Amino acid sequence: LTPMPELMETLYTRDDVLMECHIGGCTPKWEIHRPRREDLLEISSAFGNAEWLLHHALSYGYRPALCGCSDLHMGLLGGPRTLEPGRGRFYNYLRQRDAAYGTGPLTAVRCEALTRDSLFAALKSRRTYATNGPRMVLDVLLNGAEPGQELPESDSYAFSLSCAGTEPIRKVAVIS
Repeated sequence: LTPMPELMETLYTRDDVLMECHIGGCTPKWEIHRPRREDLLEISSAFGNAEWLLHHALSYGYRPALCGCSDLHMGLLGGPRTLEPGRGRFYNYLRQRDAAYGTGPLTAVRCEALTRDSLFAALKSRRTYATNGPRMVLDVLLNGAEPGQELPESDSYAFSLSCAGTEPIRKVAVIS
């Protein structure tokens, strides 16, 4: 087995590796362990939403791309946690799962083309957002800049948002 410090040292230097912090299990202890990179941050999962984790990451100087994941480990894109046998809000009572395939959290990536290189470049550039179930398409600009870009401080900002969803949109939160 490779010791963790050696593994991390090897991975941190590679441009073809993304480091992800996810909300399942234990939350990150950045006050104790400060990795040099946190490329992706899961703020939506089958276990719930963790926007507070983004605030926490920003307070430590990380500027991660956002992602949403099902935490299924079954290779099912957007699958809800309830697809696993014995899971689901009502499984213990009804002995059936309560959610349909494709309703779980997803990562949306704004990329130039649907190619491996374009997706990877968009993830590294932080052009992402996470959905927690209902699908949506966002177009967000701040002073003409796309999500993931860093801007100089200004006395005023021009914010533009276009949002189309598959369900009624109750709230849009902007975290900076």
